Amino acid sequence: MADESSKEQLRLFVAIPVPEAVRGESAVAQRELQPLAPRGVVRWTKLEQMHLTLKFLGAVPPDRVEDLKESV
Repeated sequence: MADESSKEQLRLFVAIPVPEAVRGESAVAQRELQPLAPRGVVRWTKLEQMHLTLKFLGAVPPDRVEDLKESV
């Protein structure tokens, strides 16, 4: 039987943060759009978590993280 820790995967992506000014404008847009979307249909992103995903890496074993950091 395989060791449980060997099955552990991290959901990783390469991203850059969104500038503060863009987050501010996004907050305005979200406030305007939220009343228009049916409740529970849209999951709104918290402003402090906004980023631009450059590449989704998917499920990655934890022992690969350092190599990926170095590569990026």
